[in-house]
Amino acid sequence: MNRHGRGQEKPWQEGMPEGQEKPWQDGAPEGWKRKEQNRILAKREIGQQKASFCHYPDVLQIELTNYCNARCIMCYHYYEGNARSEHLPAEVKEKVKALLPYASLVLLNGYGEPFLAPDFMEWLELLQAHQSKAMATTNLSVLKKEWLPLIREVFQQLNVSCDGCDREGYEKIRQGLDFGEFVENVRLLREAAPQVRLSMSVVAMAWNIRKAPEIVRFASSLGFEEVRFGRLGVNSYLQNYAEDLIHYEEAARKYFGEAAREGERLGMEVTFPMNYRLPVRKEALAAQEEALESLSFPYTREHRKRLEEDCLEGIRKGAFQRPKAKARTEHIRCKGICDWVARGLYLDCQGRAATCCENSQVSYGSLSEMAFEELWNGQAAKNIREMFYQGRLPDFCFHCPFLINQELSCLEVEEKKALFLAEDYERNGT
Repeated sequence: MNRHGRGQEKPWQEGMPEGQEKPWQDGAPEGWKRKEQNRILAKREIGQQKASFCHYPDVLQIELTNYCNARCIMCYHYYEGNARSEHLPAEVKEKVKALLPYASLVLLNGYGEPFLAPDFMEWLELLQAHQSKAMATTNLSVLKKEWLPLIREVFQQLNVSCDGCDREGYEKIRQGLDFGEFVENVRLLREAAPQVRLSMSVVAMAWNIRKAPEIVRFASSLGFEEVRFGRLGVNSYLQNYAEDLIHYEEAARKYFGEAAREGERLGMEVTFPMNYRLPVRKEALAAQEEALESLSFPYTREHRKRLEEDCLEGIRKGAFQRPKAKARTEHIRCKGICDWVARGLYLDCQGRAATCCENSQVSYGSLSEMAFEELWNGQAAKNIREMFYQGRLPDFCFHCPFLINQELSCLEVEEKKALFLAEDYERNGT
């Protein structure tokens, strides 16, 4: 899920079957039957517009770690590094294990690089034991050969973050990573696990939009089945507003269109935000192309050092806060409920629970302090479910990639321009 390119998973493509049983009743069958019953119950409770759920999350997203080995220019790791990074604590891990019998799919990523988690292999073994399929978003800069048999067995799909199709473009954006190592790891993975679907996740922005067709060709050459172009997250610390494609809509439509046609030629799926699927207005195109050409790239070593020093000083003083989204003033009507709100749950590496990683700042509570049932059916969770049932899209769902790409099965939303506008962030609450 992907404010800064951290995930563009699409777990909601399959329909849910009918049925009656409660998944945790005495004598409930093990393995896939229990998961099937949980999905059945979820579908029924969604249809009844229940605010309090008896079913458990069918899809779990677990942030195993928020450590990262990259300094990508669109991410808070660019200026914060790993100053406040941590791994999922053991006591939260034990509580999560109790949810695995009901989860059909587990996403193993959040704001960090999941393959850096010290217990990554153990998680693969847990998912195999519970017959849960896995997905993850990874920069694939780290790949241990001993993982490959379990990756082949457990993973349904891997979303591989890549924003360039050559060394210069890749390393300019994903600073700290090596393009050659990335390519070699993709080839090793493709050879060892040919049945795992590979999707290339691209954060589309001013720096790479003109390379979109080439990125599709590059992905095809490495054996990817899909390329997903996501939106850039803007951030007042980075001051990256001018890099958002909302300012270059006609140019974006041109290059996304070319990328889609290239994907069709190569037999690849190419996904990009639906507001760029309109015809190109040629009268505005030339000026936008010129603006893209003249944009100055600020992400030098000196720039990063300056932001990092400022950030670390704020952390030392206890005054630094990650940017928070401003409240929206425009309302958007909806029908149904977000699949993540109804069937999923996101847990960060401190154990805080939220609907999804796009909405991680609005918490249900902490699994490190509460029993699962307390937060799953707590007031915060029920309020969010009720908001959807009342037909109003919550403010924190604006600019959601699942909505923008029309990938939610239980929710319909009216299309307004505000839905596609990049979130503006305030620094330190000012």
